[in-house]
Amino acid sequence: MNRGDTVTVQDVRGRFIRRVVWQPFGTKIVVCSPGDYENWRQTGSEPKLAGFSYEDIRPDLSRG
Repeated sequence: MNRGDTVTVQDVRGRFIRRVVWQPFGTKIVVCSPGDYENWRQTGSEPKLAGFSYEDIRPDLSRG
């Protein structure tokens, strides 16, 4: 997975949410919201980041 890839993650409540890959970090993938990612692209301001285990992340195939 590369920075900017759109993925679906499963949160601690079991909900599936769309996120954007920021970077791999050890055994986790660090992601942010699509809005935060776009804001970073436009302004350079650091997004709010969260780490998820690889098993909680799926490629978002709906964005072809």
